[in-house]
Amino acid sequence: MAGIHLFYRDLKKILAGEMTMYSDLQDLLRQKQQVVVANDLDGLQDIISAEQDLLQEIADTAAERDRVSTELARILNIRDRRITLTKIINRSNPQEAAELKEINARLKEHITAIQVLNFENQRLLNFAIYSIHELVSSIYGFDREKSGVYNLTGKIDTPRSESGIFNLQI
Repeated sequence: MAGIHLFYRDLKKILAGEMTMYSDLQDLLRQKQQVVVANDLDGLQDIISAEQDLLQEIADTAAERDRVSTELARILNIRDRRITLTKIINRSNPQEAAELKEINARLKEHITAIQVLNFENQRLLNFAIYSIHELVSSIYGFDREKSGVYNLTGKIDTPRSESGIFNLQI
């Protein structure tokens, strides 16, 4: 079956491209940490824009991977609705299975690293927002129990005039 080798080749090529994109995403996530710490809002906007472009490229590549995987699954007589790389590996010849297992393990490493970086970035951004909130609260005397000018329901909180650096009753 010469045709099946072409699908394996295409799948491995697509997966290699995905790994490169995941690596690029990791780099962007690390850069995001640096610009947040440096308080570089323009840099943060640039990174977010680059992230969105890269995520769209990853989504497009995933669609191509799904197309090739579906065709390969058809050839391998996999009749499940959800085709996974593991299912393809289980039905593949030993050489192809070994190569795909290695690729699958590296993909999982990339995804785990991205999850960790996303978690770190989320914490870093939450801390930055909290710090800004505390600074604004101390300057204008907003109640510490409230979340700032707008509360969680979207209504404007009123500042307490007797506290804070500025007395708003002039």
